[in-house]
Amino acid sequence: MQRSLIAAILTIATAPAFSQNPAKYQVATIIAVEPHQPTSNSKADKNSYEVSLKIEHNIYVVLYTPVADTGAVRYASGRDVLVLLSEKTIKFSDLAGTPLEAPILSKKPVESVNNPK
Repeated sequence: MQRSLIAAILTIATAPAFSQNPAKYQVATIIAVEPHQPTSNSKADKNSYEVSLKIEHNIYVVLYTPVADTGAVRYASGRDVLVLLSEKTIKFSDLAGTPLEAPILSKKPVESVNNPK
């Protein structure tokens, strides 16, 4: 009886560790793509882009540097992509399935973009 009780307690105590949610990918819509203008002291790649993504009720601007700059990203506005949002970066996969990560430059609520003051 005592062993059964201990086994039940251990099962209940360890269950949350196994039931944690895996990373949640979200749909993001690319709403704008602009060439990145590096600052004079920046070593940023000249082929970097500032990509604006709408995710739920926010607009995120990320610095995207393609592996091979074919220029296709300039025509990506309106495309939906699956992204994994973290505090400082957004992860996604390119068309070939290669996982990529871009730093977040800014975040704004959609309302402030639609109704500037």
